[in-house]
Parts: sequence; structure tokens; C-alpha cells
Amino acid sequence: KGATSFHCSEELWRDPLELSTEQREQDFNDLRIGWDLLLDVDSPYLEYSKIYAQLLIEALDFNGVKNIGVKYSGNKGFHIIVPWKAFPKEINGVKTSDMFPEWPRIISKYIIKQTEEQLIERVTKLANSSKYVKDFQASKEVMPDIVLVSPRHLFRMPYSLHEKTSLASIVLNSEEIKNFELKDADPLKVKIKNFIPDSKDCEASELLIQALDWYKEQD
Repeated sequence: KGATSFHCSEELWRDPLELSTEQREQDFNDLRIGWDLLLDVDSPYLEYSKIYAQLLIEALDFNGVKNIGVKYSGNKGFHIIVPWKAFPKEINGVKTSDMFPEWPRIISKYIIKQTEEQLIERVTKLANSSKYVKDFQASKEVMPDIVLVSPRHLFRMPYSLHEKTSLASIVLNSEEIKNFELKDADPLKVKIKNFIPDSKDCEASELLIQALDWYKEQD
């Protein structure tokens, strides 16, 4: 019937049809059974986003998270997901499911800090040598960024078409990011893969705890 793009929620709900804008925060907490960590990488340039996506995956791997979902956004970015299954269900008596968007934001900021220097170094190197990056401003002015999560935040579902480019939001293996080209997202040529990885239970526990400890030290 003409639909090209579908979106889904980072928050996982017991019954989405019960959601209402008139509900209190506790009502949302009661309905929310968990949340996926989505790192939404955005940049004016696809090549910069590719660099950042690779760095973020390296940082997640360093923090013990091995099972990660990756997909092209359909425009100039990438979506990286760590499923709810990978997180502990509570820390020090606090239910993890109730801590959205606070804890995903803290994890995002923690990973941003971990990758900041490498990102500047790699983007600067690319900007100085690339034949296809036409904006030679200081790299910090065109630096890719993570779109921080917010309540009811939606993201484009795998294989939906982007409204501006008509390219498919295709799923990739981590190793495919480096050589990814826009032609790979031709909706008539894509190969179907699962976006959500089969994560091990609580494999992101160390990541979450380290991020929370780091955040406390910032106060």
C-alpha cells in the first residue's frame, strides 16, 4: 500500500497498546520489560561514520561485549545494538528496566569518552588524505556523533527504505563496515541477515558497571 519504512522502539514493552502520553513515569516503568542499547551513529559523511562505528564496536569488545548487531541506517550512519539479554536485570537492588533512558545515556557517554581521541586522530587523517571528502574544515566541526537515546525513541527497522535515499537499512557483519559502499544497500540486491545477535546472558554487565562507576567520578 505504499509503505516503505517501519520503525521500532529501543524500549521493550509488555503491551505497547497500553502506552499513553498521559501516563506517569512509574506507569511506563511498569509496562517496560527492558531496553536494548542502540548506538545511533550520525555524521555529515558516511566515511566518518564508518570510522566511528568501527571504533564503537572495538570499545564494546574491549568491555566484554562480543555479540553486537550492526546495520546501515539508510543514509549516512549506522545503528549498533546490544540486546536487552546482555544486561543484568538489576544492580544493587535497582531494576535495570526502570533506568531508561538514564543508563543507556551513561553507557553512550562512557563509550564516547573512551573513543574520543582515536576518533579525532582517524578522522583527521582521513580528512587530510581523502579524495572524496570535500569539506576540509577542522575535523571536529564535522565529527560523527551518537544520537543520545530519549524516551519513546524509535529507529528504522532492518531492511526498511530510507525516505530520502530509497536505500535499504541493511544488516552488516562488523567486518563489512570498512568496505561498505552505498551500492551495497540497493534494496533489490540485499541479502537478509538477523540484526539482533544471540547474546550471552549478562555479557554487558561489566560495561554497565564500568560506565556507572565512571559517571559517578564525573560529579
